[in-house]
Amino acid sequence: MKKRNLAADILIKHKIRYLSILWCDNANIIRSKALHIPTLLKEINKKKSRYKDDFLTKIERRLTKSIALQALPVLYDAPVPEAGLDPVKEIRLIPDWSTLVIPEYLSGHALVIGNLVDDDGPWELCPREILRKSVNSLKKLGFETKVGIEIEFFLFHLNDYIANIEHFPIPIDHDLYAQNSAFERGRDVIDDMTDELFAQGIEISNYNVESGPGQHEISLHHTDPLTSADRLVYARETIKAVAINHGLIVSFVPKLFEDATGSGCHIHMSLLSKGKNIMGSKKGNWNISKNGQHFIAGILDHLPGLMSMTTPTPNSYRRIKPQFWSGAYRVWGIDNKEAAVRVLHNPFGDGPERFELKTADLSANPYIALTGILASGTDGIANKTALSDPIQKDPAKCTKAEMKKLGIELLPTSVSSAIKHLDNDEVLKNAFGAEFHRVYRAVKLFEEKELKKLTLEEERKILLTRY
Repeated sequence: MKKRNLAADILIKHKIRYLSILWCDNANIIRSKALHIPTLLKEINKKKSRYKDDFLTKIERRLTKSIALQALPVLYDAPVPEAGLDPVKEIRLIPDWSTLVIPEYLSGHALVIGNLVDDDGPWELCPREILRKSVNSLKKLGFETKVGIEIEFFLFHLNDYIANIEHFPIPIDHDLYAQNSAFERGRDVIDDMTDELFAQGIEISNYNVESGPGQHEISLHHTDPLTSADRLVYARETIKAVAINHGLIVSFVPKLFEDATGSGCHIHMSLLSKGKNIMGSKKGNWNISKNGQHFIAGILDHLPGLMSMTTPTPNSYRRIKPQFWSGAYRVWGIDNKEAAVRVLHNPFGDGPERFELKTADLSANPYIALTGILASGTDGIANKTALSDPIQKDPAKCTKAEMKKLGIELLPTSVSSAIKHLDNDEVLKNAFGAEFHRVYRAVKLFEEKELKKLTLEEERKILLTRY
């Protein structure tokens, strides 16, 4: 009751005009519905002692959406027929009041992330609820994780794009990786982006210029998986809105240029027990604790199917290529940027504190991706999956004989290939449930069928502002 009343106080105190309730669909499009707050307040007799509770109850009961919206592909607003979600049932969109924010860039507006609920409780296709279940499954084994996310994106000149809509927009720079002059050119917009995020309670770990034309990276500080996914949703919205205010356009599309690096969403994770980071251990192989090894091994074990969630679009596989630092091989290594899983060397402690999954990008719904990662790691711990030896060289430079000897193999190179692995992965299917698996695979396979007909130029015109 205290948290709910606090949310009411915030909405009233700040004279909010519209409250937008956000959700993220299977195509990773952030959608919302908005309520006009002054109208809702007018409907309530404020003299009642419970008017704040009545006010929020009105909000919680006001919004519904068709279940068919979870069957929308990235291309357009028409449900994928194979998903089987007919427009004859509605579910409720209930705010999670702990996620309420009032962005400074949206004067008089507030945002909150919603849960999808049916008459019996949490809807089986709600991505946030599925992630909660995966977090609890790991917790039952006595562990938890912290997640930090690197957000890579391209910045283009918006006005040039509007004036020449048939031409691809012009990047704000053509500088090299970490070249300081690019930071100087983008300083004002980057400052505003990070200031806005920090004002929302989203801490920033670091920033750097990336190697693609107009490409930049902002890394979010680590937190629990559900909060991390929520923050990524807000970060995407904030970064895009601030860019527009500066006359720029942002795109998180994984691969925009054939001859330049793509944008990933590198996911950093640590394993904790009783609040203590237990990734490292002087007694463990490679100074990694046994449970840390099992967790990483589980992710590698399930990675071919997991990629249907972490790299879920045809454009994702344009990016994942050998020698592009994108994690094209099913291997791990210490400080090896070509490995799918990179364990970060820690010179200041008793072993590594975290690892990074490189085989991920921002076309992925963060709740779905993190659910799959946690389910994989949890399975590794539960079954004490052994971790293979690290690969401490560029896998692409190995001979076929070396690859066979070291167990190096390329990961799936298409959505349909990753989906086939998912179909045979009982651990991942059980983590999501049969209905979610059926709907999700239908959406992803439909997107692949339609998008693989297009050239990169045609594809990026569609995806440029979707992600």
